Amino acid sequence: MSSNCIVQLSLLLFAFLAEKRIRVNLGKIEHIVFYDGVCAMCNGVVKFVLAHSKENNIYFSALQSDFAQKVLSEKEIASLELNTFYYYNKGEVYAKSEGVVRLCQQLNGIYYLLSYGKWMPLIIRGWMYSLVVRSRYRIFGKYDNFLVPDEKTMNLFLEASLDLDKLKE
Repeated sequence: MSSNCIVQLSLLLFAFLAEKRIRVNLGKIEHIVFYDGVCAMCNGVVKFVLAHSKENNIYFSALQSDFAQKVLSEKEIASLELNTFYYYNKGEVYAKSEGVVRLCQQLNGIYYLLSYGKWMPLIIRGWMYSLVVRSRYRIFGKYDNFLVPDEKTMNLFLEASLDLDKLKE
């Protein structure tokens, strides 16, 4: 099975998971994916989104970064969990399956259909999310360091040195 197929299946499984929503304002930035920077599966999802997003306006931030810590902690996310997928979409932060479903709305072609996972009962999405989270390191592996984006996509990765107040202007 090719790595692209594995990434696509991972995204599909990841798309049917549990919900949480928090309001936040980051100005001009409309979409941010907060992901586990050392998780091989999560990095594969990032690459998949880069390849299949409708527009080149989705930003990324590793959960381990100071930027993610600051943004998410300001929004009363009590404990930043590395096993939780967070998606910032036009002023709201969605967690777990709801974040993935909302992110899928920004994908091209057939991948948009993954957003219809929102109609799956929450208890089933939650169970599937837990299953994926528990086994992601074992199945896909873990990196010692964050992956460095290429020059073409570097500007879409929000770094710790980024000034949060400047984004709100």
